[in-house]
Amino acid sequence: MSFSPKIIADLCKDPVPILNRGYRAKERIADRRERIESWRQIAESITVNPEHSGGSGGGPSNKVEKCVLGIMELEEEILDEIEEIKSLESENSKIIAAFVKDPNYTRILELRYLSYKRWEEIAVCMGYTFRWTQTLHSRALQELKDNAAKSSAA
Repeated sequence: MSFSPKIIADLCKDPVPILNRGYRAKERIADRRERIESWRQIAESITVNPEHSGGSGGGPSNKVEKCVLGIMELEEEILDEIEEIKSLESENSKIIAAFVKDPNYTRILELRYLSYKRWEEIAVCMGYTFRWTQTLHSRALQELKDNAAKSSAA
């Protein structure tokens, strides 16, 4: 598997920002879902006043339409983010497979950067203490960095 020289250089410096890209995309999706809920609440709070339901374009139906359009735009952005997450997770999986050979290191990186588990969850899942989980993670990142550096020198 070949990676761009920029990805290799970034992995040699600090692989965490590269590996965390999927997590950041998931955060953006959560933010958009909150905004959708806000738009829905606004749309549901708009009521029709029969005295002012003339033909002007600023009536409640126009406001509801703006809310619905806002919701639709955010849902499209979420779909785009989901596609990006799939791509990032695939690339992260390939990075881990290419540069990490130890199965414990591989497992800890997959749990953290592909399954988005918290440290406590990883420790329980692997049957280790929290501190040992942190130590293994540091060693896994070092192996990844070392092997990425070797591949760039080759």
